[in-house]
Amino acid sequence: MISWLLEQQNEPLVRRDRNPGPLRSGWSRIHVAGCGLCHTDLGFMFTDVVTRAPLPITLGHEISGTVLEGPGAGEPVIIPAVIPCRTCEPCRAGQPRICRNQVMPGNDIHGGFAEIVDVPGHDLVILPEWSNRENLARYSVIADAVTTPLQAIHNLALDEGEVAVIIGCGGVGGFAALIAHAIGAHVIAMDIDDTRLEKLEKIGIPHTINVKEKDGRSLKKWLRELCKSAHYPNFGHKIFETSGSAAGQELAFQLLGYGAKLAVVGFTMAKLELRLSNLMAFDAQLVGNWGASPEIYPEAIHYAAKGALHLEEFTELVPLSDINEIVTLAREHKLEKRAIFVP
Repeated sequence: MISWLLEQQNEPLVRRDRNPGPLRSGWSRIHVAGCGLCHTDLGFMFTDVVTRAPLPITLGHEISGTVLEGPGAGEPVIIPAVIPCRTCEPCRAGQPRICRNQVMPGNDIHGGFAEIVDVPGHDLVILPEWSNRENLARYSVIADAVTTPLQAIHNLALDEGEVAVIIGCGGVGGFAALIAHAIGAHVIAMDIDDTRLEKLEKIGIPHTINVKEKDGRSLKKWLRELCKSAHYPNFGHKIFETSGSAAGQELAFQLLGYGAKLAVVGFTMAKLELRLSNLMAFDAQLVGNWGASPEIYPEAIHYAAKGALHLEEFTELVPLSDINEIVTLAREHKLEKRAIFVP
């Protein structure tokens, strides 16, 4: 089967005809319908972030497809981006996201930039019949870009009528804004790209602002005045840092107010200098999350199936054979939609 391998960092992916070999007991072999391109994949290719398995490896962890053999045979599924073992101490304690035996496609094992992928079969998420199964390829982004911010929303217990501030409205951040909007929160989207913000405005996100060349103090004042004029709560804001940039993380921390909660969703290797005493002074909280528990995937599928995620506007299906060209465009920030590779 065809697979696109990362053989060396800072080099194009290489097309290989790879033999998957015999299927391991308890694993499932899946024909890939779609695999999303994530910021993490670019990190593996072009930064100091390294995969846990040695190179060469097939990247790609946002995967949907149909099970060819093994558990779930014949079913359309989404593969969780982080598959817990379900037997270790954290798993048994109900914390599968910190499972030390977890398996991540495209990191621990070969991933979805291929025609076929083999994964542990115990946590596959089967698409229910009511879920518009014809969108199987687009549903691949649920595996990370949708469920990761959804997990952060769960972690902060975002509720209807609360203020949700989204910093960085690309793939993950865009879906964070859409989910928060579907919940009934007052969404305030911040980015440095007018195109992203205009897209969110067109589909109903009420407040957007381009934060380029604006400092944290003035933005905090702007946020306070907006909430006052719109009769929104001016405390207890839920802030989601999804840009994965040092500037975004610094801004998110600067926006902390009384009773606020900040979810760190995006990833960067950059280091920041922060005054942690702000957490004490504002009675605020700082929360992270690594991926999402497979248990919340059905909720994400529900949002997708009812149209709340606007997958047509936010994703684009592209041939897997164009992968290196699309990666180049992604690095140059020239993609307007999240790319989903279709074998």
